[in-house]
Amino acid sequence: MALGVNRTLVTVIIKIAVNFLMVIITRAKREYSCLKVTLELTRQFSYYLLQLYIPSYMLVIVSWVSFWLDKEAVPARVSLGVTTLLTMATQSSGINSKLPPVSYTKAIDVWIGVCLTFIFGALLEFALVNYAGFVFILSTPG
Repeated sequence: MALGVNRTLVTVIIKIAVNFLMVIITRAKREYSCLKVTLELTRQFSYYLLQLYIPSYMLVIVSWVSFWLDKEAVPARVSLGVTTLLTMATQSSGINSKLPPVSYTKAIDVWIGVCLTFIFGALLEFALVNYAGFVFILSTPG
């Protein structure tokens, strides 16, 4: 069995409207009758908004709280950065497990990548500030 065959996508609503509209098309002195079928696929955006976009946005904001913490509060800043980074990675794998595997980059992948970049950037900023403070203390005479 191929991966993703038995998955159900509960976030897609399929509306099938069959119009029994008999249209006669004349081509090359022949008449053809046609049946018009309209398929309308709509995706419920609220599911992704509540399950991914808002929580990941909030995780990025929480990771930025470390900018207001004292630079000497090393355990607080490290635990905040690592926790938000791991939570975002877990959320990413949870959302991707519910989607069918595709070979191209999806918009959700870009969003998660940007959020992970911002969270990792906040953690990297702490490392740079901590290192610069350490170098400053060592270079100060006295």
